[in-house]
Amino acid sequence: MIVSQLTFLPEGLITARVQAEPADGQPTVEEYLYALDCALKASGRQPVGRVAWRTAKDQPDALECTVAALPKVTLADYRGIVVQSVSASQQVDAHRAAEQAARACELEVPALAIDLEVDWQWRQLERRLKTNHITLQQHLDRLRTTPDRFSSKLRGYAQQDLHLRCALLAIACTEGFIVTDEKLAAAVRQAQLRGIRQPDRMQLRQQLLVQQAVDLIWQNTTVLPAPVQEEQA
Repeated sequence: MIVSQLTFLPEGLITARVQAEPADGQPTVEEYLYALDCALKASGRQPVGRVAWRTAKDQPDALECTVAALPKVTLADYRGIVVQSVSASQQVDAHRAAEQAARACELEVPALAIDLEVDWQWRQLERRLKTNHITLQQHLDRLRTTPDRFSSKLRGYAQQDLHLRCALLAIACTEGFIVTDEKLAAAVRQAQLRGIRQPDRMQLRQQLLVQQAVDLIWQNTTVLPAPVQEEQA
């Protein structure tokens, strides 16, 4: 793959052209996006969220891509989190600690990342409904909502999720965390075992970096024991 016209725009977007070479055969979209991810990693830039892409009009074997870059993040003290245990699951408490650290950070989630995530969620929903022979309107009627209200709810969820992701990616970058080829390959195999034929390695790498940040926060979190409930007579 050849990644060219790599441009870092002032508004926090990254654009590039990714072209397949003859030796690449007929690559999947995920392979194009992974080539872009590798080029961004080599340039020291961290993408956030999904990629908008289209086939280049003058080159059918090339994609024109746009992705949001990690925004400027003012990190709070993510090594001094205190949580009160509410669950027997360490994973739940670790996630709560990470959310607490992220809420204390100052950042503005890129609008493009939110737009692309909402669009992806819509497409995933429509695919699931089609598999179950349910129309989108039937689904919305069952939820007693409208397309606009449902889309607004999806946007709110995407905003929250991407705020958390941006904060944790910023922590991962600050700490110098990396994802080795071996760990990424293992994550790809796990995704394939779950039925994902062509895993998006750009997304997997972001998820692995996020998990390293969560682990670091958890290692430095003070956990208060759950309050003792008095027995009722």
